[in-house]
Amino acid sequence: MVKLKGKLKKDYDPDEGGLNYEQPKPGVYDAKIHSVDEDESAAGNDMMVVVYEIAEGDYKGSRLWDYITFTESQEWKLEQFLFAVGIDPGSDYSLDEDDLVGTLVKMRVRADSYNGEYRARPGQVSRHPDSTAARPGGKKVAIEVEPEPSETEGDEDWPTPDEVSAMSVAELRELADELELGDVSGKRKPTLVKLINEEIEQLAF
Repeated sequence: MVKLKGKLKKDYDPDEGGLNYEQPKPGVYDAKIHSVDEDESAAGNDMMVVVYEIAEGDYKGSRLWDYITFTESQEWKLEQFLFAVGIDPGSDYSLDEDDLVGTLVKMRVRADSYNGEYRARPGQVSRHPDSTAARPGGKKVAIEVEPEPSETEGDEDWPTPDEVSAMSVAELRELADELELGDVSGKRKPTLVKLINEEIEQLAF
């Protein structure tokens, strides 16, 4: 049990540090990696939780959470992240969380909703031209961020928009879970179809 005892300084400023709680509007922003942690998804898969912090403009300091599950269906997302932080195609990598924190990236913010309210969501991330991320041949550390071995080969064959539209609500929710779209239990079929098709379109981007 953690026990805290002492006195909070009189000159403590709760706004110091610039944390912005306002949700950024959709668009492309400069963002830095605030933290990277290991976790486990609801399905029991190893997962990486990346917290991005907007580094510019009116939304500077606003933080967005992204989740990368180490599964075949999310391999594209891990590869996108690795390239964004400085790993070139075909290069080996071995990264520690501390090596990633502070890395500058370009991040697309997408519109989402939670309990009926607008919520910003991280979309595509790409390498920033001003990033100081380590390139291959730089520092190597012990903890590796690697996708789990896959039992199958080849790219994921996602359904077409027409195939998505023809699915039942139960099938749509199962596909939404595979795409890591979060809690969609209260969404109707047209909304599920729209969200899933948008996500699949992003995968092919």
